[in-house]
Formats: sequence, C-alpha cells, structure tokens
Amino acid sequence: MNKPGFRLLSLGLLLMTLNAAAEVPSEPDFEAVLRRDYYEMLQRSDEALRDEKNPNAFALQQRLACAGNQPNQAALGGLYLAGRGATKDDLTGYAWLKLAAASGEPKYVKLSDALENAMTPEQRTLADAKVSKLKSLYAPVPTHMNCSQVKLRGSHRTELRCEPEKSTEKRDYVWLRRCESDAKN
Repeated sequence: MNKPGFRLLSLGLLLMTLNAAAEVPSEPDFEAVLRRDYYEMLQRSDEALRDEKNPNAFALQQRLACAGNQPNQAALGGLYLAGRGATKDDLTGYAWLKLAAASGEPKYVKLSDALENAMTPEQRTLADAKVSKLKSLYAPVPTHMNCSQVKLRGSHRTELRCEPEKSTEKRDYVWLRRCESDAKN
C-alpha cells in the first residue's frame, strides 16, 4: 500500500477508535437514560423543590446534581444548607453551591462568595477539599454535561440550562453520571 493510502487508512482507524472511546463513558459510572426521561426528571425535581413537604426533593436534586446539572447542584447545596432531606451541613452545602458557581451564574457566585467570606480559615480548608472532590467527579467535563445560558422566549432574560451528552450508540438516549456512594463527602 502506498504511503498516502496507508496514512488515510491509519487516520480513519484512529478516528473510529477515538469516537468509540468517547461514545461510551465508563459503564459503572454512567447510565443511559431516555432523553425524555431526563427532561421529566428535571421537571419533577423543580416541582419537588417548590413543594417543601415533598420527601423526594433531596433524592431528585442529588441525582441530577451528580449528573453534572449545575442548577440542580445549586439546589442540592441549598437543601444541605437548610437541612431539608439531609442533615444540615453548611460545608457540603457550600461545596455543591461553589461547584454550581463555576458556571458563572451570578446568583450562585454571589451566594457562594457570601458563604466563603463567613468561613474561618479552618472551615475554608475543609470546604476547599470538598469542592475539589466534587469537582473531580461532578463538574461538566467528568460528567459530559454541557451547560450554557439560554435566552428565554419572549424575554431579554437568560437561564442556565444543562444538556447531557447524547448517545450515538443508543438513539434517543443521554448519558448521566451516577452518584458515588460518598457524594456528600
């Protein structure tokens, strides 16, 4: 085989290998979910958050927060701060909120900064370790989540929306990262 033909074949095989490796995130860490089920989860999590008596609010927020959805990460932080659905834990609440603040969403940044400014140096050290751990697991890159500001129809306002990576192997599915057993820590 001539050199240009061999190079093209090699390049094609390399691209196929890279595409296959990028397609299926680590199976134990991710699950394939129907796209419509993901959107239903988002809707149920919003409804549960608004209903203070809903016993599923924490679990729904946590599931989507672990999947890398930054608005749900902020909501989960708020649940920890309020002690709603879990034992009140200011440092864990701050860590989830700080993770969401990486999106640049002004309300998340403002709240995480206020919490940060109220911490002692010892609390800050502990909190930074929690943030680092959560970031390594649940930030957009390790979760394959794409978050961006989207303009609301008929308005000049925007909101932060997150979209999980689509599966090309399984049509109509998206990949969602699972929570580690120690997602709190």
